[in-house]
Amino acid sequence: ILLFGPLLSSVNLREYFANRDTFGYIYNNLIFDTRYYLPGLFASNPYPHAVNGSLWSLKYEMGCYIFLLATFLLMGRFNKYYLNIPIVLVIADAMLETPVLFAFLGTNPDISLLPMSFALGCLLAVNADIFSVNMYTLAGAALLLFVFLKGPYAQILLTITFCLLIICISSRKWLIKLRPKYDISYGIYLWGFLIQQTMVFYTGTIYVGLHCLSALAISVVLALLTNIYLEKPFIRLGKNAFNALKTKMPLLTKSGI
Repeated sequence: ILLFGPLLSSVNLREYFANRDTFGYIYNNLIFDTRYYLPGLFASNPYPHAVNGSLWSLKYEMGCYIFLLATFLLMGRFNKYYLNIPIVLVIADAMLETPVLFAFLGTNPDISLLPMSFALGCLLAVNADIFSVNMYTLAGAALLLFVFLKGPYAQILLTITFCLLIICISSRKWLIKLRPKYDISYGIYLWGFLIQQTMVFYTGTIYVGLHCLSALAISVVLALLTNIYLEKPFIRLGKNAFNALKTKMPLLTKSGI
């Protein structure tokens, strides 16, 4: 807003900062009422006006985290396996022809299957001590996907299979040793759209491979900077706040969170 906007906007600085949409972009996105428009940006791009399309998922992610927090506060005093009840209910809801819990999300599977995908990760985390992700579980999921490839559950089974595939690959010991010092994955996601829009703004339509590689390289650099100067400090702040809360909320310590 303060850097890319003034540099790229087709309107002058006074008009840019006087426009209510400029700071409305900050306010609305902070309360997860997603906004994509900033005055004068990318109007002539093939994907017009959208500054950062990656923001679309944030409100759904935040909703999942709030649901998880509420579930923990309600059930954290019991055996951790009781957490499987709401988790399984969320997954089962996605398999209904007409969902009950998340009917308000609509029918677009890119959105409606987000709670199920999040719950699947929670299911594996809660039961990590009794459930092992290995080649056998992966093969079983792949077989189910193959059998029901033409059925109504194909996309759900595809999500489960790829989840298990990623875990199976990323848990290899040789790969764990290659884990980088800085986690820039989310930064790349958040920067990528804006960088691609900016490149199109300056260069027009170029060869898609060169475009993607160039955008990726720039996004990696920016993601590294934001990981060091934004993400890590806030992660430390969160840990410090949590440690302070432990003394006031014994439930957190008791539950081994």
